[in-house]
This record gives sequence, structure tokens and C-alpha cells, in this order.
Amino acid sequence: MPSAGRRAVVASKRVVKTATLTEANVHVREVAARSASGGREWEFFCECGRPDCNAVVTLTIEAYTDIRDAETAVLTPGHTLNPVVRAKRLREGAQAARLEVEFQTRRSSQKPS
Repeated sequence: MPSAGRRAVVASKRVVKTATLTEANVHVREVAARSASGGREWEFFCECGRPDCNAVVTLTIEAYTDIRDAETAVLTPGHTLNPVVRAKRLREGAQAARLEVEFQTRRSSQKPS
């Protein structure tokens, strides 16, 4: 069984790989949005972060946007998101929701001029 230090290194590499592939997928979406063939399917990288995974997932831009809006990851069937990355995304989503509530609360309490 690998040592705790070795497992931490592997987990850290997986987090970095997931973040890198997520960023690459954002760029794929940007290119697709500028493309004249925006309605077609595009290849996005699986964001599971497994060292041996080089899979791609074919999605429309709408399907990719739905995945991002749901704050989930692009995953090949059967693959799962690293628990550390999943927890980070959930925290970021919760923080964004909190900030939106605070903004809307301040906005609604301002009196119209």
C-alpha cells in the first residue's frame, strides 16, 4: 500500500490535471462559440484527473454549458471526479451563491432615487 505522502502527491497531481483539463475545456467552448458550426458536437476532455485517462467526451455546446451550470465535471461514463476537486467545486458554488444572495439583498434594500 502506498504511503500517505505518496497518496498525497498522487492526489495533488490529479487535482492539477483536473484543473488543467477544465481550463482546456473552457477554451474549447470559447472556440466553439466563435465557430460558424456552433450547433455541432465538440470533443471535450474528461476531467476525472486519473493519471491514465486521456478520454474525450463528445458534447454540444449546450450540453457542456448545462454541465458547467450544474457545477459538475465533464466525465467519461464510469469515471468519477476526484473527491478533493468535487469538494472544492461545491465550496466555490456555495460561496458564489452566498455572494449572489448578499448582492441581491443589498440591491433590494436600496431605495430608488
